[in-house]
Amino acid sequence: MQVLHVDCANGVGAWKLKAIAPLLAEAGLALDLRNTGEGVLNGACGSDFLQKDKQLPQSFEDITAGTRCDAREVVVGKASGNARSDSV
Repeated sequence: MQVLHVDCANGVGAWKLKAIAPLLAEAGLALDLRNTGEGVLNGACGSDFLQKDKQLPQSFEDITAGTRCDAREVVVGKASGNARSDSV
């Protein structure tokens, strides 16, 4: 199973990703959610921090390059009887 390490930036995207994580796991993608709300919104994390400060977000020191993303940039769709997609 592939693992996607996600910086949720202590924002609301973490809640949605926690909810859809089981569906993604069924499809072969495990989520490793970090910065899920224990800290200040975008405090030393998030895409703005990464872009402006040119540093890894907090709690990402052990992650290799090329495996990070920001939760607000993830869009997931699931085909069912009713066409539907969930955005984060």
